[in-house]
Amino acid sequence: MNDVLLFFSIKYNGDWELIFEALETKEKIQVKDINNIKNNFAYKYTTIIDNNYPSLLKDVYKPPFIFYYDGNINLLSNKLVTLIGNWKISDLLLLVKNKRDITFVLEHNTNNKKLSQEMILKKINHILISNVGLKRNQENSIHKLVMSEFVEKNVEIAFDQIQDRILMGISKNAIIKYKKNNLSIMTSLEIGKIESKRMYFFNKCDQRIIAKFQLEEIENISKIFSNKN
Repeated sequence: MNDVLLFFSIKYNGDWELIFEALETKEKIQVKDINNIKNNFAYKYTTIIDNNYPSLLKDVYKPPFIFYYDGNINLLSNKLVTLIGNWKISDLLLLVKNKRDITFVLEHNTNNKKLSQEMILKKINHILISNVGLKRNQENSIHKLVMSEFVEKNVEIAFDQIQDRILMGISKNAIIKYKKNNLSIMTSLEIGKIESKRMYFFNKCDQRIIAKFQLEEIENISKIFSNKN
């Protein structure tokens, strides 16, 4: 079954609806086509039926059938905390303190690409969720994992397949660094509310946002896990 999921994921470039339709209608596949992909495919991957697939993601809307990854897959076994917003390394050092069994989950974007390099130097575990395909991880660090449901950039991705559903779905907790008029933060908060995630804000936040999404203030990560979440 893994071979079938890999084949359809590549054929339809990660488009969830098309993959689902192919599985539901039992679209025919030639054995030679599957073997050709297996023999020439360079990326590592895990599927929804594998043991190392994040269990919480199986419950999200349109759970990815397959994840391609580069880096330390074992980070998925740590305690995961999603970070939303524009973070600095100084923020994370305040958050994490001496608690090193935490893995932060972030969106793979320009700001977090630079942040990732700093996190590696400080030995802070993190996962980057990419919505524009998978590129080779040049840092090759035990503290980093890059994941994507696409091999290549998918410019026609449906709105309901955005990476926010993965960012908010992969962990039980999320910490928001609020910035006014940041629409991407609002999308994540809405998804987190629907998914009944426990959400926190770091530093400052609009009181209306705090009330609407029932955000709790947090100064360091120990608050989350002292509550056994």
